[in-house]
Amino acid sequence: MDELMSQMRLVDAQLKVSFCLDDGSFESEFSSSHNGLDEWMSMLKAKEGGENTDPLTLKVLTEVLRKLENIENMLSGKDSLANIGNEKNANKIGYEGFGFENACLETGKKYFARVMIGGFVHKNIKLFFEAVDEKTAKITRISKFDEKEWASNVARYEMGAIRAKKQKDNDEY
Repeated sequence: MDELMSQMRLVDAQLKVSFCLDDGSFESEFSSSHNGLDEWMSMLKAKEGGENTDPLTLKVLTEVLRKLENIENMLSGKDSLANIGNEKNANKIGYEGFGFENACLETGKKYFARVMIGGFVHKNIKLFFEAVDEKTAKITRISKFDEKEWASNVARYEMGAIRAKKQKDNDEY
């Protein structure tokens, strides 16, 4: 486990994470979290060669449709984002996982989670992870579309950490 921890690079972050032990009951939520909009966007870009599509317009359209679907689900009582158990703030993020400030996981156990990430549009990413130790989660399963969002978010936090270190170094001189 210590070898895995040394390989997993985590940077400071602030993430809201709802999680619970994986009992198999979240498989349909995970599978249905992508209603085809992301797949449609990918196919459209491939079909048109990306020449006639404005990526920002497509991204905004996708997010608006996703938000409308969430509102529809809330109004119809099918809110899939109901509380699933533990809700904690993670203070570390990396490409392979994330970490909590306080111990809240059982080492070796598998979990399902919803992680709220920021950026251009706030997004709730659904994923499965395994507890490396009591504070560290290693992502074991995430959709390919959410993986891109996750990586973008990690890069944003890494750039912030680099800027902060550079500013600190400049202030010392």
